[in-house]
Amino acid sequence: MKTLTFKGIITTALMAASGGNVDSDNTKYSMIVVSNAADPLVPIIGFPIKKGAVKRITYVSSAAEVRKQWLIGGEETEVIVASRKYTIGIDHYDAKVNSERRGTKTLYSYTAPAVLSGTAATDRAAVYTALAGKINARYDNFAEAKLVYQAAYTGGDVHLPVIGETFTETTGGETAIIVGYTITSGTIAGHDAAGMLYLHTPSATFEGGAGTATSTFACSLAAQSAWVAAQAICIVDDAGYFTTPAEYRPGASIVTLESGFTVATADAIIDRTYSQGIGTEMLLHTPTFSKSAQDVLSGDIEYTFNTPPVSGQTYELAIIDIEHSPETEAGFGSAPVQQVQIHLYMDESDGTNLTNIKSALNALVGL
Repeated sequence: MKTLTFKGIITTALMAASGGNVDSDNTKYSMIVVSNAADPLVPIIGFPIKKGAVKRITYVSSAAEVRKQWLIGGEETEVIVASRKYTIGIDHYDAKVNSERRGTKTLYSYTAPAVLSGTAATDRAAVYTALAGKINARYDNFAEAKLVYQAAYTGGDVHLPVIGETFTETTGGETAIIVGYTITSGTIAGHDAAGMLYLHTPSATFEGGAGTATSTFACSLAAQSAWVAAQAICIVDDAGYFTTPAEYRPGASIVTLESGFTVATADAIIDRTYSQGIGTEMLLHTPTFSKSAQDVLSGDIEYTFNTPPVSGQTYELAIIDIEHSPETEAGFGSAPVQQVQIHLYMDESDGTNLTNIKSALNALVGL
């Protein structure tokens, strides 16, 4: 049985105090409205909720998008073998929903030369640089490969590094992004940890020396001239999982090592979070219709609301599950129960009003 879905949004301008967006005065029905004190009532969602029909309500708080990141190599030191083929595969989670799409993985390969340089780090850099270049040469894999430097540090102090955070040099404010680390001697608690940081996209003038990461991890970093380049690949998903215009985005990436690698692994260092209830991004989905209003020219029809979201605001989603029993008509028997969902986005800026609206909605369950 198909589930009917009704969508609505309560912006700051429509937010009523004391749960006033829910009208329950009618003995048979409740309604989500602009204000239950208004006469006549102005519905936000034009579906009367029959008493006793609400079975459950699920709340989903807003969440900003986080792009998935993978690390290949780094402290897992791959020793390159002459004439060996090294292959990375990139696929996407939502490309294989219910196994409907197969063969969606794209492979990126490079064969090491028959004669190596004789320096392990140089050979490793050559393979990683070639593979990263192949990944970045395609626009439709929705990912970017960043070459990672290995940089020695001493005097590690205050806090362990956090993957994905920014390391800022004290003198000059130059930055780089931390994607891995090792501690080979000393301890953070002892203020003398030493080892390697794995970094990408350093400022061009990054000189090294004392610096602090976002987490307050502090250390003295070797000069950039002493860093070892291209000792790992960090693969970062493109921004806008489901807001990229005119493109099918099959969700977060899946990175695999298909051949050649014996030590390095593809490690998910930062997991993805899909955007939820972010007004600015919700606006990007707003549909544009043809003159006849029969066709959607752009956007997503699922983002048709009673009023547009507001850029810069965030919204908590209430998913209201209803088992609706239509009223019988004269001469007809009882109609089958219809499954209905209401998706109600509620502005999060006023915590008190949001709590009151949720309390009013919760009061509908089982009544």
